Amino acid sequence: MNWDRVGKYHIQCGEYAICRTHHSGTKLFTVWYGNERIGIRHTAKEAMALAESHETGKRNGNETGNGRKRGQ
Repeated sequence: MNWDRVGKYHIQCGEYAICRTHHSGTKLFTVWYGNERIGIRHTAKEAMALAESHETGKRNGNETGNGRKRGQ
């Protein structure tokens, strides 16, 4: 996946976006697919890996990239 910087705290690749936020002094990275939040990770590298695995799952016929087939 090729990520583009959209803002100071936001990168995007197609329908995927990763936003950096701070919660109680902890830096976190939220991964979005369109308007669906698919996860929160502690590092940007982990967030990008989540987006990559989600995309791979969708290409392989999984609805959400979480290992479940459509309709399950």
